[in-house]
Amino acid sequence: MAYCDLVHVQARVPTQTLTIAEGSQPSSGQVMEWVNSDSAWIDATLLWRYQMPAAAADAGLLKPICAALVASRVYQVQAGADADYREVAEGLRKEALQLLAYDAKTGRSNLVLANTPAATTGEAQTGTPVSTFTDPDVFPSNPRMFSIGKEL
Repeated sequence: MAYCDLVHVQARVPTQTLTIAEGSQPSSGQVMEWVNSDSAWIDATLLWRYQMPAAAADAGLLKPICAALVASRVYQVQAGADADYREVAEGLRKEALQLLAYDAKTGRSNLVLANTPAATTGEAQTGTPVSTFTDPDVFPSNPRMFSIGKEL
C-alpha cells in the first residue's frame, strides 16, 4: 500500500526547483517507484508491532513521512546539479525518521498507530519474548577463554 502519491511529494519539492513529470529528472515513474519502495520500508519498520499495511485511519499519519522520504530522494538527484540540495535532502530524511520515531539501532519504528491492530505473533504479545540470551560464563562445561572486564 502506497502511503503517499506524486501530489504529496510535489508538495515537498517546490515547482521552482522541479516539476515532477514524465520527462523530468527524476521522472514521475521513478518517483512512484520510490513511493512504493519507501512505503514498504515503513511497513517493515512497524511490522514488529502492528499488522501491516496500516489501517486507513492511520495511513494519513504515514503520508507526510512517506512524502518526506521520497522528496529527500528527489533532492539527492538534484544535488548533482546543485550541492545545496544535499543539505535539504538530509533535512527531509531526518524529519521523516523523527516523525516515524525510528530507532536506527534496532531498525524499528516506535510510532503509535491507534487504529492498526497489533501483531498477533512475536514481540508485540506482552510477556512473550521472541528469544532469550544465555550467559556462557554460567555453564562450567563451556567457559569462555576471555571476558570483557574480567581477568582470568
